Amino acid sequence: MTIKEINQAIDVGQSLRQIAQAYGEIAIIKIKKIRAAVERNRLFLNEIEGVYRTVKQQASLRKIFSKKPKKTISILLTSNFRFSGNIDINVIKFFIESTPKLATDRIVIGKTGLNYLKAMNYFHTYQAVELKEDLPKPLELHQLSQFIKNYTQVLVFYPQLSTLLVQKEVVSDITQSYVLTQNPQLVSKTVSQPGIIPLVIFEPELAKMLDFFENQIITLLLEQTFFEAELSRTGSRIMSMDQAQIGANDFIQDQERLKAHIQRVEENAHLLDRLTSQTAIRRRKLILNE
Repeated sequence: MTIKEINQAIDVGQSLRQIAQAYGEIAIIKIKKIRAAVERNRLFLNEIEGVYRTVKQQASLRKIFSKKPKKTISILLTSNFRFSGNIDINVIKFFIESTPKLATDRIVIGKTGLNYLKAMNYFHTYQAVELKEDLPKPLELHQLSQFIKNYTQVLVFYPQLSTLLVQKEVVSDITQSYVLTQNPQLVSKTVSQPGIIPLVIFEPELAKMLDFFENQIITLLLEQTFFEAELSRTGSRIMSMDQAQIGANDFIQDQERLKAHIQRVEENAHLLDRLTSQTAIRRRKLILNE
């Protein structure tokens, strides 16, 4: 490898480091912008989910059921873009491992998930959905909500931010149907259920409240999963870009060491040539003097 080639490699490494630094800084700005709002909404919607659970439980006790033609649908949320680390792949693998146990229809959202499943020849049928951005526009969210409203149970597989260093793959039953089934362990958001469920007085009527939750609140809960996924991917991107900068620095240092080694070798070779030339000249002078 020549000095010129090493200098070119160093230039490439420095460019990659600058790109990683820029992406990292953008991700930091983004996570500061959305994290507080997402976590605030998380607390609010967790309370809404609690009310929804109560409505579901009471409706079941009173034999009030929504008349929906379809049972379960599983939605996989992935990104349209790269540089999010392994979090999307982990969610896809979690989805692949979990859904064969279920009698479910499937929706895959995002180019990452669609490309991955296509590459591995995923044999289950699924509906592909590509959004313009990772966060759906109001019309896109409305269309998706209208599609899933015919299902009794909606499971959403997505990444969730625990801390900046930890993003985990989760599945959430946004319809709260798991409280009525014998298989609640699939859902990551566990709920402590008392042995006796007290009767509650509802205003307005329970049937109307159930209809409201299943036609209005579901959209909010679905939207929150998109925000949670985006927050997690942004956190993962920060860590990935940090690792990329470390990798670029290591690469540049390796090239600098290689460059210094080659320069020393060349300098030693030049020095040896000079010494050899001087020795030859001295010998010639001695011969001529004799």
